[in-house]
Amino acid sequence: MGRLSLLPVGTPDWVARGLQAAQSLAEEFGFHLVGGSARDLIAGRPLSDLDLLVSGELEPAAKALAQTVGIAPEEIKYSPFLTARLGGIDLARARRERYRQAAALPEVAPADLKEDLGRRDYSVNALAIALADQSVLDLYAGQRDLRRGLLRIIKKNSFWEDPTRIVRGARIGGRLGLVWEQDTGRAAVQNGRLLRELSPDRLGREIDLLWQETNCPACLELLEAVGALAMIWPKRTTVKADATRALRACRLLGIKGHDRSRAVRAVIFDDNALLAFPDADREISAYLLNISPRLRQADDADLVDLLDAVPLWGLGFLLAKEPSLRRVILRYRFAVRRVQSALRGQDLLALGYAPGPAVGRVLRALRHERLRGNITNRLEEIEWALAYLRGGA
Repeated sequence: MGRLSLLPVGTPDWVARGLQAAQSLAEEFGFHLVGGSARDLIAGRPLSDLDLLVSGELEPAAKALAQTVGIAPEEIKYSPFLTARLGGIDLARARRERYRQAAALPEVAPADLKEDLGRRDYSVNALAIALADQSVLDLYAGQRDLRRGLLRIIKKNSFWEDPTRIVRGARIGGRLGLVWEQDTGRAAVQNGRLLRELSPDRLGREIDLLWQETNCPACLELLEAVGALAMIWPKRTTVKADATRALRACRLLGIKGHDRSRAVRAVIFDDNALLAFPDADREISAYLLNISPRLRQADDADLVDLLDAVPLWGLGFLLAKEPSLRRVILRYRFAVRRVQSALRGQDLLALGYAPGPAVGRVLRALRHERLRGNITNRLEEIEWALAYLRGGA
């Protein structure tokens, strides 16, 4: 084992606080930093999350850590897989896994640290840092693979156990600039068909995380290299180009996180793909394509009527599908949608309006008047509202 100085420079405050709390309890509970957290720290990258492992009983360790970071015991979320979620902190008991069939969820049982590391997917994820003395446990040459830029599975049947590891590997590789180690790439090709054994929701969760990667095009290159793109989207040959266009649209509109995933998913939706597409999202996509001709001639007030009910991801979808609407969509996203009436519902009640639907209608009308330049300040809004109340507007 080597030595590592734990200096979470550049990590979010909540991660740093959680790490400090775990370090303060490390002697008592034997906390280890594992998985992506250990990997990123060793690679010199700021931590974006916190993955912790305990070799003993999970519940006492979880409660002690929750108390130290200020989380109520009832807010701890336990799972049947010997894991606990404390706010953004993931805590797990060291465990072994048994897969009864390909692509199935595993049966888990308590184990020691070395067994836990041996159940993991890639060598770069099978690293552990003991928080008590900051020593690094590297049983599978993960640090060497990081230096060499390689994605290497630590078990020959890794993808048979869990085909989502192919997608996860592409995410890690795209983020860290890694490529498939030769035997690992061959195993991914041989087991890619097992992606079809996954439920659409399970596969979709992994793909949605991929769309949120900063270097998503590199992730897609890795999937394409092992034939996974063709396996997931068998009838679509333009996945990379379409996804890249959607990601560019989201970046232009400042769309991030889950909204970005939904936008990309909608753009590359294919009835023949292995992924689910919610009916509600399908309806929104169809609505946007249907109104796109009207948007070309719409004034600002019309844009509000047509787009205010559309979720943010829908704007990314629309821009990717209809790039000629770029100026319209940008104007709505960054200017029009921010224009609101200066008056609020309580102001109208104070002017003499009765509670009811009329209040909402008047507020919408005031916003329209502002967008069309007929009203420019609060006093003019009050005069307009009073005139409308008297029946003179």
